[in-house]
Amino acid sequence: KDGILISGFGLLMYSFTRILKSGFTFKRILMFLLAFIILIVTKTYVLVIILPGLLAWWMAYKRKSLKIIITFMTIYILYLTVAFNLYRFNPDYNVAALIYYKQKNFIDFGILHKATMISLPLIECSATSILINSPLAFCNTMFRPLLTDVKYNPMIFLSAIENLLIIFMIIACIISSDFKSKRIDPIIIFSTIFIIMLFALIGLISPVLGAIVRYRIIALPCLIFLLVYYYDKAKLLNRLSFFISKSKKEGA
Repeated sequence: KDGILISGFGLLMYSFTRILKSGFTFKRILMFLLAFIILIVTKTYVLVIILPGLLAWWMAYKRKSLKIIITFMTIYILYLTVAFNLYRFNPDYNVAALIYYKQKNFIDFGILHKATMISLPLIECSATSILINSPLAFCNTMFRPLLTDVKYNPMIFLSAIENLLIIFMIIACIISSDFKSKRIDPIIIFSTIFIIMLFALIGLISPVLGAIVRYRIIALPCLIFLLVYYYDKAKLLNRLSFFISKSKKEGA
């Protein structure tokens, strides 16, 4: 159902941006509702992550860079604060406990089926523990599997090669881009926050490399979009030629 999920996500983004730019029509509302239903049926947590982002995007539309960032940060901070404190009003809605038991069940599942696994940052049933362990969880989802994780598994090997390409793209983007000269649009902040939150959630829950690779697929188009947006081919070639010429002079 990953193909269906990506289609639903793309349809949601397309219909939402068309509504922002050109207003409401029956066709656009119908597409948005269809995409909404697809995400509910396939991966509800994706919808849970992006809903405050869509609200912030709508509120920050046509605003300047600083106000866009403030709008997104304010809405997501309020959203997460409410989400992790719902249990105080209704014990059935304990987000920290849900993530804690999801991690525990995934570890047991991986051990039972002898899956290719990595070490997880073990969390406690609290928002503080989840927040502290989220950076490592994000890095695991972003960069694993590595070539050292392959262990004779050809599918993991292909995923490790994919990660190497992504790492090279990130390095090329960092070397070449002048981030200050790039305009900050709501879609940039939306994509960034979506990647961070989804990757952190996946890294907190799943120790199984195959599951990590599959679950993060939905965010890869956003990641590639950001890398392409900030990448500057001319600057990259100029800087590489500078370093090469400098090393030759030092060698001589």
